[in-house]
Amino acid sequence: MKKQEWVMLGKTMALVMVAVACILGLSFWLILHADMSFEQTLNLILVSLIALMFPVLQYAQARWQWHTKDVPPNKVPAWMSQQTAHLPKIVKPWSQRLLEMGLQITAMLLLLWLFGSYATQQYLIDWANHYQLRSGTYLVCVALIGSLPIALLALLVSALLHYTAKRWDVHGLRYQLWRNWLWAYVLSFAICLYIILLAGLMIERYLQ
Repeated sequence: MKKQEWVMLGKTMALVMVAVACILGLSFWLILHADMSFEQTLNLILVSLIALMFPVLQYAQARWQWHTKDVPPNKVPAWMSQQTAHLPKIVKPWSQRLLEMGLQITAMLLLLWLFGSYATQQYLIDWANHYQLRSGTYLVCVALIGSLPIALLALLVSALLHYTAKRWDVHGLRYQLWRNWLWAYVLSFAICLYIILLAGLMIERYLQ
C-alpha cells in the first residue's frame, strides 16, 4: 500500500474507534439512566453507528463508481472486489464543500430520525405479524417502504444535477465528480437504510 493509502486507512480506523467509543459510552449511559429496554438500546447503538459510518461508506462507493464508470455493464466486477484509486483532486469552492457537508449531515440525521426510535421497527414487525406475512414477503414490503426516502433523495439529486448542469461544463471533471458523488450519496443511503431494517428484523425476531 502507498503512504497515502496508509494515511487514509489510519484516519478511517481512528474515526471508527472514536465512533465506537462514543456509542459505547452512550449505550452505558442509556442503560444506567434511561428507561429503555435492551432491544431499544441495541437498536439505537446500531443505528447511530451506521449513521456515523455513512460518510465513509459514501466515499468508498464514490471511488468504486469512478473505478467502474468506463467498464461495460456485463463486465462490471463484483461490488468492492477490486482495489480502487483515489478520486481525482480538484479545487472545490466553499459553497460546494458546505453543500456536501450539509447533505451528509442531513442523511445521517434522517437515518437517526427514522430508525433511532425502536418504535419504527416494532411498528413494521407488528404490521407484518398482523397480516401473517412470511419473511420473504416482509422483506419485499420493507424494500418497497424503504424505496420512498430513497426516491426522495434521488429526486433531490436529479434537481441538483439539473441546476448545476446549467452552470457547469457537463463534460468537465468537476461536474463528473459531482454527479458521481451525488449518486454515491443515494446508493450509500439505500445501503444504510436496508442494513438498519434488516438489523431491526433480527432484533425483533431473535432477541424479543
